[in-house]
Amino acid sequence: MKMKMNMKMKMKSLFSPRLFSFTLILSLLLCSCSSSRITVVTHGPNDPGYIPVFGETFERTDSSLSRPGPSAEPFSPSPSSKNSSSPTPPPSYPAPNFLCGQSFVYDVQRKAFLFIEGNNRVVYPASTTKLLTILYAQTLLPLDRVVRPGDELELVGPNSSIAYIKPYDTSGHSLTVEQLIEGMLLPSGNDAAYVLAAEAGRALNPECADGKEAVQVFVAGMNAYAKELGLCGSVFLTPDGYDDEGHYSTLEDMALVARLAYEDPVIRKYSSLLYDDVVYHSGHTNTWRNTNWCLDPERPEYYLPEVNGLKTGAVNKNYYCIISSAEIDGQSFIFGFFGEKTMENRFVDTKTAVEWIKTYILV
Repeated sequence: MKMKMNMKMKMKSLFSPRLFSFTLILSLLLCSCSSSRITVVTHGPNDPGYIPVFGETFERTDSSLSRPGPSAEPFSPSPSSKNSSSPTPPPSYPAPNFLCGQSFVYDVQRKAFLFIEGNNRVVYPASTTKLLTILYAQTLLPLDRVVRPGDELELVGPNSSIAYIKPYDTSGHSLTVEQLIEGMLLPSGNDAAYVLAAEAGRALNPECADGKEAVQVFVAGMNAYAKELGLCGSVFLTPDGYDDEGHYSTLEDMALVARLAYEDPVIRKYSSLLYDDVVYHSGHTNTWRNTNWCLDPERPEYYLPEVNGLKTGAVNKNYYCIISSAEIDGQSFIFGFFGEKTMENRFVDTKTAVEWIKTYILV
């Protein structure tokens, strides 16, 4: 609680009315980024957000961040890095054969990557951004705070996934912070993300003129929060991850966000639900269904009983992503897949990751 209060006080100081014009200018500069000019920043071994590759005993370079592709020779983890709390892999194992070129497999117990490929290029996190939005918002707002949606809903982009939340003035909708979080995790509601961001932005700066300004305050604060967590190669422009070339991250940074999200009980609770019949604080009802097909027994080609979260995303019809979590034989793992060519491929790769762990890691 003390850490949350300190964070809130620092952010309130940062977004005082006297300095807010600087925040707006910074946001505009960030928006002008072009993917062709983005310099990929990755973690060094001494950085706070550094995640080692299991078995790594050398100083990493850019070329060492990626493991061999499916046709390469198997690589061998070093015995010196074994963790007695997790089963020991065999002396060597082949790289998994994933469909996308940017992916990671993270071992929660070892706190290390078992595999990472494509970290020399940025990723576009899309709706997986919502995991960071939720983590940051919880440092500013209590879960039982009642929120009345407002004009920030005008910021929701066309063709967005939504939780069907309407402005209070026209619908009477009101929801708790916890319900907004659920609306971001199950139906991947961009509307829920903007309402939550605006409420948290007003907590940082009560003098915000409207929802748009409150969201800008929140997003600037979220970027500062990301750096405090140890992220070093990311820029976030929106709370929902809506398509923008200037909104980007790295595999390492998103793995760090995923690990923190997996440790968060609220995110774990709701991201594992297939669907939920919800009753808003205002009494309105809705049914929200999870966009993660690996949770759905009615989709047997993708269903995995081991999967228990976390978040899907899509930039456009040619770029899909997912961060999945799974418990396999009592051990926890997180998978990240970015740049999938089809919606289905992200679930196929999740299934491949589960089978790879069963075949080569937990033996």
